[in-house]
Amino acid sequence: MHRVSYVTLCLSIALPIYSFFPVTPKPEVLSDAFNVSRLTEFALLFVSAYVLTNIAIVRGYPFGMRGYALAVCVLYASWALCSTLWSVNPVYTFGKSFEFLLLTYIAAVLIVDFRGLPRVPRYGIEALLTWATLIVILLSFASNTVLWDSPFHFHQNEGRTRFSFGYSHPLETADFCAVAAIVAFTSNLPWLFRLGVAALGSWIVYLADARSTLIFLMAILGVAAIMRIRTVGLRLAALAGAGFACYVASILFVEGQFSFLPPDFATLNGRTVLWQESLEVAYDHLLLGVGFFATGEYLVSFFGWAGNAHNAYVEVLLATGLIGLFLLLVFLAYGAWLCLKSRNHALICILLFICLESIFNPLLLSPRTPMFVLILLMLAASELPRSVARPVAHAPQPEPAFRLRLIDNRGSQALFPSGRSLEAERFQARTIERSAYGPADRRRA
Repeated sequence: MHRVSYVTLCLSIALPIYSFFPVTPKPEVLSDAFNVSRLTEFALLFVSAYVLTNIAIVRGYPFGMRGYALAVCVLYASWALCSTLWSVNPVYTFGKSFEFLLLTYIAAVLIVDFRGLPRVPRYGIEALLTWATLIVILLSFASNTVLWDSPFHFHQNEGRTRFSFGYSHPLETADFCAVAAIVAFTSNLPWLFRLGVAALGSWIVYLADARSTLIFLMAILGVAAIMRIRTVGLRLAALAGAGFACYVASILFVEGQFSFLPPDFATLNGRTVLWQESLEVAYDHLLLGVGFFATGEYLVSFFGWAGNAHNAYVEVLLATGLIGLFLLLVFLAYGAWLCLKSRNHALICILLFICLESIFNPLLLSPRTPMFVLILLMLAASELPRSVARPVAHAPQPEPAFRLRLIDNRGSQALFPSGRSLEAERFQARTIERSAYGPADRRRA
């Protein structure tokens, strides 16, 4: 029963993640129609939610939650649903808001079911996520084989040859594989297996030609490797060595003769201009925003390729206004507090990666795989019991070498504490003897 439950939870994680890699053509940016791609995505999410809910109800697991991550996500999803009232694309806004709410619910029920397992899994929630992401990668390779007659589907995107799963954008593929690599590397699975999964995810990110994602992934994997060093001195030495290596690399490959910077580096592939236009539009809708996932309606007129602001912080401000930005800051503050409290390496690395990658892609508070994994890890840190480290066997401490006792003729005795040298004990014993006995008593003795 335990193995069946673990496999069921693993597949229930894989279903919502796999739903973000459509096997049918995606609709246009401004489309509000429910096509086959969107219906399939919602169908997989509902199946996952149905299975997890039935497991919790049949087995009588309590649904109580102590943390605040779920409350913040539900509040933001509710506010996003309210933005349907003033959105220029209300159908799409309602669909994406409900999808984010459903994704949050799936993460919460998954933690409820994981918490109620008859036996605590050996490797924790990170191993469950690693197996689920590996299943999704294998399924996506199989989908590519059916769709494109090859597991490696390369196509032209923004003038570059890039890899992707199904009909998804290369950046979506890269973000998912980066998260899979980080979760696998920070798990407690056998080191050879987790290194293999991390290498596979990093290789796919490289094939997707996601430059910022690859840079941040390498940096986060380096941070995760340094955190695994238990000796403080070695950890500081590794940090110093990493900093020096980054400095040398910046001289050789950024400013030196081996510079590999692309020609669009100054504008970050056009993102700086896009951010400026997005902030100007956000200034006109400062309090309420233009509507969740309705930013493309305003930005496509300036940039035909921009379905969003390509920055999570600007995107949240533009879509949901100052209220949404406040909820985002509360969510990040609570996530940082959970990192300090739990010291979970997976949560620390995933939160750090998403915050960095959100500078170039809207990952925070968005119904995508990175946000789903982040919510899951935050709920696990606040709801699941912390793993207890195995006791370290210490060498038996020696008993005190001696205790000197001074007994006089009247039957009184003086006890001397241990932990001092033999000479100190003898000196104090002679001192007490001289003060307790007179010269005549010592002559008689």
